[in-house]
Amino acid sequence: MLTLRSIKGCLFIVVFDFFISYSVFSSLYFSKHVKLWYSFLILVVLKINNFFSISGIQTFFQFLNASLYSILETTIAIMATSFIMRISFSAELIFAGFISEIFVLIFHFFILFENKNNKLKIILVGNNENTIAILEAIKKLKMNRFHILGIIEYLSESNSLFKEGIFKISFQNEKDIESIIQLNPDICVVCFKDWRNKINFYQLTQLKLFNIKCEDWVAFYGRIVKFIPIDNLRPSYLIFKTHFNDKLSLFLEDIFNRFMAFFGLIIFLPIMCIIAIFIKIEDRGPIFYLQERVGLNGKVFKIIKFRSMIKDAELLTGPKFAEENDERITRIGKILRKFGLDEIPQFINVLKGEMNIIGPRPERPIFVERMKKVIPYYELRHIIKPGITGWAQINYKYGDTIEDGKEKLKYDLYYIFFKLFLLDLIIIFSTLKRMILGRRRF
Repeated sequence: MLTLRSIKGCLFIVVFDFFISYSVFSSLYFSKHVKLWYSFLILVVLKINNFFSISGIQTFFQFLNASLYSILETTIAIMATSFIMRISFSAELIFAGFISEIFVLIFHFFILFENKNNKLKIILVGNNENTIAILEAIKKLKMNRFHILGIIEYLSESNSLFKEGIFKISFQNEKDIESIIQLNPDICVVCFKDWRNKINFYQLTQLKLFNIKCEDWVAFYGRIVKFIPIDNLRPSYLIFKTHFNDKLSLFLEDIFNRFMAFFGLIIFLPIMCIIAIFIKIEDRGPIFYLQERVGLNGKVFKIIKFRSMIKDAELLTGPKFAEENDERITRIGKILRKFGLDEIPQFINVLKGEMNIIGPRPERPIFVERMKKVIPYYELRHIIKPGITGWAQINYKYGDTIEDGKEKLKYDLYYIFFKLFLLDLIIIFSTLKRMILGRRRF
């Protein structure tokens, strides 16, 4: 009965959600109209977060992100409703809403990930290395919502890699479409690196008439592994990826980042004063170090850091990537780099609007030019503002080569394309953890 594929199942889930919320509010002795109103309010928030869409929640990571938004929106909705309706507002009311949301979300988790009837039925279009990569990634998932119905192997494909569960379909007539529709898939993932002369787009558009979603393999695969495979990235995928250009979101993000930077400078001010004294004592050189970096839209700005190297470190060596055990690093500099404290002054760059708290780490112009020549789509890092810390920094080692730059770009592009509230929280907490433990600089 708990299936999202029928009206009865969805209605049952909605009623049960309402029952859970109403029971929680009842246990805390709220009046009848308050219990009814706020239980209904929680249902509205859940609907906004698209919990009952077949293709809306694909991975557990997406589920957690939607859950966090849901809890935050429920809290705001309760506070706003209490003010508008002049209902006595209390911490007990927020607590009741929070507990209701938690119980409902646990219920939804079992519906989405433990109920076999709600698995997303997937067909992979194409039989190549991209198909194998997706199958391997799905196997590694601990909480899997995917059920692979099969692989459509085009008759033109001469080098088949996966032999089991293959549907040999040419997509040349109506019977081919009917055979796919009968399988009733939720998503068709197109796994070709180059679609030209390999696929009949008109046939694919017919699938849309039957509410079958078609998705590019890069987006599907990237969502699972949490990085973008840049070697197989098509220009068309990038051209139509426009969500990071939302002006309202960028404006609100800018305000939030500047507020957090101001707050961070106040918190770290005593530590900054102590660091400045130790830097000055060690070699009498300058406290801060200004260096050109490439920011938003390729604009060059000067990043501010505590000086961690000897004075005029590049006069003899010239520009080069900093290394983990660089001989140019001072004694106090080793401590600063170990705990990431040399990056604290970059809050000033955030206040100036040159950086964000979270984003791709900015590189020097000379290294950017080198990497643009050998790494495809490297300039896409500059679509958004660079950050003090980022997704690549917590997922990949401290890089000092061109190859490291290429690997880190995969994570940077994932952050740009799949920007999620949960992702920002993970980056912040992971960065703080590394600063406290001193495992590596960011």
